[in-house]
Amino acid sequence: YNYKFSVGETNMGDISLHCFGASQEVGRSAFVLQTDKKLLLDYGIKIFGRDRKPEYPLSIDHKLDAAILSHAHLDHSGFIPYLYASSNIKWFATPPTLDMCEVLWKDSMKIMGAELPYNITHFNRALKYWQPFLYGQNLQMGQTGIRLLDAGHICGSSMVDINYEQK
Repeated sequence: YNYKFSVGETNMGDISLHCFGASQEVGRSAFVLQTDKKLLLDYGIKIFGRDRKPEYPLSIDHKLDAAILSHAHLDHSGFIPYLYASSNIKWFATPPTLDMCEVLWKDSMKIMGAELPYNITHFNRALKYWQPFLYGQNLQMGQTGIRLLDAGHICGSSMVDINYEQK
């Protein structure tokens, strides 16, 4: 389901959140937050769907400005390499998240093989576009401010604090 939630009106325009997975299920977390930028928040897979095969987020037609990854669990990170079949956006995550993603994505490619719609080329491109993002660091993209806080979930996991027009 692609749900759109309007968060509010600002002097700069609407803030909206589009859900491309995980809105009525556990798994395949994928959200696009629209402020003055279009930010992908997580991009995961559901390892076992109803038919025991992987399920992926809905197709994202938005031209994205960046991706922010909260943590390495596959239901949040497992589809990030797929972005790099056709994109060159930067994605931001903590260094431990990157380290774990490398292991999990390689393992996924080995186990799922041809069922996975990305390959080693996409994996390598994803690594190339990663940008380190540390807890407490401020990232300003246009009028949108982003900061990561320690979520305490797994090593490197983050709560993502996003501010736009004092919202």
